[in-house]
Amino acid sequence: TSLLDRYFESFLPADYEEDWQRIIIKYIYRKLTTSVRTDRGLGVGSHPWEENPARTMLVEESIFADTVLSFLENKDQNSRNVPYREALKACNIKSATWNCVGCNDDEEAVLKLKLVKDLLLSKTVYSRKELVLQRYIGGLRKVAEYKVIQNLGYDKQTIEDVLRNLPF
Repeated sequence: TSLLDRYFESFLPADYEEDWQRIIIKYIYRKLTTSVRTDRGLGVGSHPWEENPARTMLVEESIFADTVLSFLENKDQNSRNVPYREALKACNIKSATWNCVGCNDDEEAVLKLKLVKDLLLSKTVYSRKELVLQRYIGGLRKVAEYKVIQNLGYDKQTIEDVLRNLPF
């Protein structure tokens, strides 16, 4: 969240004289920081010695959003566990506990992966840290931005157009 904090520090109260402007800025800041702190992922781990959900699994699914989505395409909830695991295996993810990995049907998790695929996979990264920041944290942020714009009453296409033009 430090990137968000630095960004929002540039919004000085003196520059926004109207109360409604300051209220909107505060609302967007709260929505974005809350979203970034909330894990959203399709992966569900049930191993007793691992986090649930395992954060590394959620990061990995974001990094390989296009592959995960393609493996899950046209699968109903009852048959998604195996394709989810196979997608991560196809990306050379290794785990000794694959039998404990499942897949849920969380709409926001799917939205996150679609937004990552459509808006963030094309961005060049130069380190593992940038990869996680762009794909995982960036995906969480894009979901928050999507929800804010949706709450303003815009349709899906307009939301996607706005998101495409927002700076990272």
